[in-house]
Amino acid sequence: MTTVKRPFAPVADKATLVLFRNKGGTGIALKPSIFLDGEQLARMQYGRYVAFTVPAGKHEIAVDFAWNPTVEILTETGKVYYFRLCDPYWRVAWQVSEEEALFGLGKLAPIDPDNVKSKDTVAALSPN
Repeated sequence: MTTVKRPFAPVADKATLVLFRNKGGTGIALKPSIFLDGEQLARMQYGRYVAFTVPAGKHEIAVDFAWNPTVEILTETGKVYYFRLCDPYWRVAWQVSEEEALFGLGKLAPIDPDNVKSKDTVAALSPN
């Protein structure tokens, strides 16, 4: 199991978004889909994380249940943004600080490659 010990390295010409789902809470067996701008990127497993790169600009992150709000973010090149997927109700949490994210990510593993739906967008499954 690979765990995060340090931050993800920024990508010079893109922004990096890191989403994670802590252990604990409800729905252990469920794997909600993560969408970026309407495209399915991955199925998020319990206690896992995924990172993907995007062009700079405005984006929407959503999960697969209709009652969940989307999170809009304005990204800049060379920056890393962290989001926590919250139980219950599979809503994407507000953006969290790198310190808070790394505290949570240090206990998690990357999602399994077969849960990646967009191979072109999903970044390396482990940091530096």
